[in-house]
Amino acid sequence: MQQFRVNNIKELLTLLKDKKFIIWGAGAGGYIFFKSFCEKYKLYPLFVLDKKVEKEKKFLGIKAVNPYYYKLENLDKNLWIIITIKKEWIVRDIEKFLEEREFKNIIELEYDTWFELEKNFWEDLYKTTWKTKEKQKKHSKNYTINVLQNITQKVCVIHIGMPKTGSTSIQISLSNFKNDKFCYPKLDPLGNHSFPLAYIFMNYEEFIKVFNLFVKEKKENFLEKQKFYLNQLRKACENDSSSLFILSGEAICKYFENNLKYIKNFFKKYFFEIKIIAYIREPYSYISSSFQEYIKNFCVALKDLNTIYFQYQTFQKFFEVFGEKNVILKKFDSLKFPDGCVVKDFCQTLGIAIEEKRIVRANASLPKEAVNLIYILRKYFSKINFFPWQIEYLLNDLLLENILKDIALHKFKISKKLIKPIVEKHKDDIKWMEEKLGEPLINLEDLEKPEPDYVIKSEEDLLTIPEEVFERLRDYTNYKLNKRKSIPQQVAEMLLTILAENFPDIKAQLEEKKGLIL
Repeated sequence: MQQFRVNNIKELLTLLKDKKFIIWGAGAGGYIFFKSFCEKYKLYPLFVLDKKVEKEKKFLGIKAVNPYYYKLENLDKNLWIIITIKKEWIVRDIEKFLEEREFKNIIELEYDTWFELEKNFWEDLYKTTWKTKEKQKKHSKNYTINVLQNITQKVCVIHIGMPKTGSTSIQISLSNFKNDKFCYPKLDPLGNHSFPLAYIFMNYEEFIKVFNLFVKEKKENFLEKQKFYLNQLRKACENDSSSLFILSGEAICKYFENNLKYIKNFFKKYFFEIKIIAYIREPYSYISSSFQEYIKNFCVALKDLNTIYFQYQTFQKFFEVFGEKNVILKKFDSLKFPDGCVVKDFCQTLGIAIEEKRIVRANASLPKEAVNLIYILRKYFSKINFFPWQIEYLLNDLLLENILKDIALHKFKISKKLIKPIVEKHKDDIKWMEEKLGEPLINLEDLEKPEPDYVIKSEEDLLTIPEEVFERLRDYTNYKLNKRKSIPQQVAEMLLTILAENFPDIKAQLEEKKGLIL
């Protein structure tokens, strides 16, 4: 068996020229590979292999089968098989499985190839996502930059978010960029160290308590990954000779105090200093931004807005463990960032020069109309388990590319009147953060400005979509109108139909949950 480790997309294109291939993996990796490679270069697999497929299904329109039940012995052993799974221990098992069945040509995607694919994916997503244009002020002379100048000894910098402050952009931009100034260890393909560090510094019970909504992990798998990531981190620390060793993960905010103590004790063996850096976003815009992020992952209602509020005193444990002088808090204000870019501000803060072409802007805000559609889907089919990449597919490929194309869209924003009681409830928490920042967190002048008509003031606003959007959805799906059903329910059924046609696991859930069959 020949194993090809591909280091970039150009190399992959050369390797696949005039060849037939299949891919193994119908999860997030397979989705990103399909969108950033297959569709971009018009090279499509014959079919997709994935052990989670129970019967022959469709994955993004391509036949998907279970390799453990499908008769692979009938296939041409010269077919090229691309493994679109990133976890090394799983890739090794797949290669062993294929070798036993005498397949000759296996392609494994190296880290740099995944970086290219994921960078293209996020950039394409950003281009098609609605975004506002606002004038950016020049970088304020009073704004703190280059706080880590004149470094003479090795320093570990841990960026901890907070969430919704451009963390993903920072992570993707730095994850494949290295110079003699800093090292950004490759513990995760997208550069987010939240999970790798959690595996290392948490025990199993703590991990489940913090991440149970995101990950269903068996203890034996947890321990295997803990050992793997710990080994990777030790190698990175021991082999690094740069002055800055940078880690980034917005979920680090959720770690327990004893986890932070383990982190401190671990890194002080390798580094002269440990610095913590976080960007702090004011509560009104944070809650609005977080709401649209939450519905990509969960079913959340307006009445639950209080649960979205971020407790600023969460940062107190970092002061206690690492010391006041080692925790750097910066107000998240794009008007004060160079060119309005948090990546540039982060790099300037650390004294790192980064070229414009290396900066990736990810997780752009969604338009109100897109949020409404996903909210309706979540509300009416809350018992269906939608994965985030399936929602991203619906948003990017269908809603923003087709249904909402050329329609006048509005910025998604929750009314200040709905958020104000939450802010007042947490006024002491906000005051605590303002004292730490040394400046007001909320701009009172902005609160007094009148709100546009399209802001979300009630659930009815979330369930209402323009007639033009409804008609486009109906035309796209050939949906038969039913006067006995409400408009939102019919919208939800159309969206679910689209997803079920593209993702086998959603169709399987519909078949299992008899009351939900359309």
